[in-house]
Amino acid sequence: MFSKKIKQVTGVLMAGFLIGVTATLASAAPLRGPFINTPTYVVNNQYYRYTAWSEIDRTAANNMKSQTYINNQVEWEAVPAGYIGAQTALYKDGALVASSSPSYTDFPTYAHVATEINTYGYGNYSAKGVVYVYKGNGYDSFITNQTPAMAGGF
Repeated sequence: MFSKKIKQVTGVLMAGFLIGVTATLASAAPLRGPFINTPTYVVNNQYYRYTAWSEIDRTAANNMKSQTYINNQVEWEAVPAGYIGAQTALYKDGALVASSSPSYTDFPTYAHVATEINTYGYGNYSAKGVVYVYKGNGYDSFITNQTPAMAGGF
């Protein structure tokens, strides 16, 4: 009788543990790569300086989501349309598996994000991207730091 109770309690504890681990994995926060900062740009007598980073996350459907962000550090100054852009890439086990096309802002804004959502089987996924900054006579590009790996996919 005592051993039957131990087995029941152990079974309940194991079920609770598995549910907790599953919930933790499904609700994990995005993993972010270290920020990069661009030099200061002066275009048409306006100052612009940007911060950029990439993130990896899981969607509710267990797809992997790679995002690359660029944000104007001069918070009170919207960036004119077309001045910033981004492209993001999704890596599985260190190999590139998907990337977005470069995209640019369509209207004055403070930030821009590029997103790629996909899954190529279970593995360790990470993200990295490229951001584009208008410098008055063309664009400079900066590669963001790669994120830590996140297990996911199906």
